[in-house]
Amino acid sequence: MSQKGKCGIGVNTEGPPHLQPGSTVEIKPPEFGYQGAWYTATIIQRNTPIPSRRFMVQFTHLFQDQKTGERPLRMFSVSHIRPQLPPLRPRKFKQGEDAGAYHKYGWWEGVILQEWNNGNYLFMFHSDNHSPKYVVFGVNQLRLHRTWFNGYWVPPVQESELAVEEVQREEEYNEGDLVEVRNDEDGSNRSWFAAIIVKPVGNKRYLIQYVTLETEDNTDFLEKEVDTSHIRPRPPDIVVPDQFVMLDQVDAFYKGGWWKGVIIKVLSGDSKYHVYLATREEMEFKHDELRLHQDWIDGKWTKPSPAKRRTMSQKGKYTIGLGIEDPPHLQPGSRVEIKPRGFGYRGAWFSAIIIKRDTPIYSNHFVVKFTDLYLDKNTGTRPLKKMSIVFIRPQPSPQRPRKFKIGDNADAYHMNGWWEGVIVVELQDDNYVFLFHSEYQWPKCLVFGVSQLRLHRTWFGGYWMPPALESELDVEEVQREEEPTKITMEMEELSEGALVEVANDEDGFNRAWFAAIIIRPRPPDIPVPDQFEMLDQVEALYKGGWWKGVIINVLSEDSKYQVYLATHEEMEFKHSNLRLHQDWVHGKWTKPSPVI
Repeated sequence: MSQKGKCGIGVNTEGPPHLQPGSTVEIKPPEFGYQGAWYTATIIQRNTPIPSRRFMVQFTHLFQDQKTGERPLRMFSVSHIRPQLPPLRPRKFKQGEDAGAYHKYGWWEGVILQEWNNGNYLFMFHSDNHSPKYVVFGVNQLRLHRTWFNGYWVPPVQESELAVEEVQREEEYNEGDLVEVRNDEDGSNRSWFAAIIVKPVGNKRYLIQYVTLETEDNTDFLEKEVDTSHIRPRPPDIVVPDQFVMLDQVDAFYKGGWWKGVIIKVLSGDSKYHVYLATREEMEFKHDELRLHQDWIDGKWTKPSPAKRRTMSQKGKYTIGLGIEDPPHLQPGSRVEIKPRGFGYRGAWFSAIIIKRDTPIYSNHFVVKFTDLYLDKNTGTRPLKKMSIVFIRPQPSPQRPRKFKIGDNADAYHMNGWWEGVIVVELQDDNYVFLFHSEYQWPKCLVFGVSQLRLHRTWFGGYWMPPALESELDVEEVQREEEPTKITMEMEELSEGALVEVANDEDGFNRAWFAAIIIRPRPPDIPVPDQFEMLDQVEALYKGGWWKGVIINVLSEDSKYQVYLATHEEMEFKHSNLRLHQDWVHGKWTKPSPVI
């Protein structure tokens, strides 16, 4: 988490989504008169220092100053904060059920004593300080009592309990509404501009008037007709009481519109910041020219979270918020299958490794290296190739040998590739006559054993068609790990694979604790043929170990980079002292992904 509770790359203080700034939560104040009730509030920021478990909040209904009408910011421990329960359908209650009753702007804990007529219930407050002790509530003022425990509601909220929210029609904007309009013209790069709805013109289109863009003769504000896909409401304000912090995702006010970017430097004076925009420009902005970034998705405002809103750098790695999200199989280092267009290879899929997304970032081409093709006999190396995304698909999971029927569409492994074709004859000993689909393959038919064949599947819309059943997948033999060095401690013996934390008390480490496993393999090398890019997630060799960080500046000389480490230090590293970040999860190396 950053100091405001937003998730940044490589900072080990990430919190759950409901503790991000701008999130609506429920809080149980400890003050007399409020004990026993949960009140809605908005998270403003995490208290400093960063490891603090206290948050600054603003209540929705409580503590309003009668003179100014404002509600002060207050500090609460995380133990008094929980997510806001989703809207629930009205339900029947039984005598003795624990419930919550909405009373005086809060949800009070209590119990159902008796069912009355017309969907009303006699409710007893648990709080000893509440008077009266018994009140009659209607079913719409009651909900089943739940406890927030270790990140889950107890009892869980079933889908059948959720209230059915009415979907807002697309043409729900009225004359005079304040909105923001996306501008896709050259140079605007999907920026958002404040506007006013002038009138609907039919067919899901509106006439709007910009608030910041003027006509060519500067006599009036520009008017334009746009459809609803280019319109969204104005985002709610999220208070930033102190300052933005490194790697905050923001919108910057520039050329009359709001442009998405990332804070890459906090300047010490005058509350100014260096922002790396989605246009790949680095610019300086004042505090009042920035706002926290939010997205309008399915009729709701959402804030970037570590599972969902990380996006890609030019190499396809997930960084913070720059607009293009590639699926996991297109990340650098991923093994894929590619169908080359060259004569002699058409009709077959060959294995390759993704190196990076081609520049510019919006290109649909990727730089790849084939595993078995294009070997230079003189140098023993394989050149990098540029391939369109339409000829790239994930590498299918290994499949068990299976029986085929005549007419089955299949792939046959031949000359280092998987060739598309059809089974035409079944022979003895699990052999089959296979007919190649390719017009350029000769001979047209060959005999293949069952271990050289697989059922043909098509990669379409992010899914394999037909889907691979679990029973079809091959059981991969788990490679035995090398016997680790046995570590004996006075209090206990650590066994192979035990999860531990190791303290390093040497000068300069500040008594840091390092999470460790008794042994893990070294990560595979991912080639970086040219240079690292802005906001690439890397690991830097520092003090004898690899420290996670983010590239925040590419220096022009000597292939050097400024890296913002997870320790909140900004340091300079050579290219040779950096590697792309990978995680060792469940026995496999994984690259940063959006299930962020």
